[in-house]
Amino acid sequence: MAPVDINKEFCIENKVAQQSTSPRLILLWFVLSDLIGMTLGVCAAYFMRFGTGVIELSGNYTPKHYVELFAIAVPVWLFWLARGKCYDFLGRAFNRNIMRNITRACFKATLTFVVVHFFTRNLEFSRYVYLFAFLGSVFCIGVMRFITDRLLGFLRHRGIVIPPKVAIIGLHDLGADLVASVESHAYLNLSIEGFIRLNNDAATEKSFAGKVVLGSIADLPAIAAFYGLSEVIVNAPELSADELLDL
Repeated sequence: MAPVDINKEFCIENKVAQQSTSPRLILLWFVLSDLIGMTLGVCAAYFMRFGTGVIELSGNYTPKHYVELFAIAVPVWLFWLARGKCYDFLGRAFNRNIMRNITRACFKATLTFVVVHFFTRNLEFSRYVYLFAFLGSVFCIGVMRFITDRLLGFLRHRGIVIPPKVAIIGLHDLGADLVASVESHAYLNLSIEGFIRLNNDAATEKSFAGKVVLGSIADLPAIAAFYGLSEVIVNAPELSADELLDL
């Protein structure tokens, strides 16, 4: 497949259709998933405390207290999830590092309730609810994130959710391995548009590893603008540090 001339005109409809899915839409999806998980976690805490009969009831706690608890829980949980870098990387919704951040955020949110309880005595909650809310929110948010992650991967594989476009600089064997890995695993959230050749690469190469050679590194700004590239993967160990900074 021959490289596309970046000066050639294309219809606007085709260019818009190839744009990646808005990160804001993915972020909204993540927030909605976390809200559902947090709601299920708080409801599970209420059920464990008052519905199972495992723990002897004490105090005059009513459902009204937990309506107040939920009203505070929404902003508190979202604040700590955002501060805990749970929305910094939108390529995946669930993995070990993300779950570690979610666990820390839920722990800090629970501590926030302890502080609210200490300074606002009219919001009197059962202390067991704190533990159940922490465990329930970690578990339920984790389950919702796992479902979201698998669903996003499925939609990317079907082409409904279009991942960010990237290009690989350098025609090396590692680049071919990257293409094979990305195409076999939709959860990596990358769409390889093609390769960009270095100055010392053969100018006659039209394609590499089944992907089109988009052009030369000298034309990188124009190529990135035309193809809507979000980022590039540098697969060129021969480039010096100064050359990398100039990209």
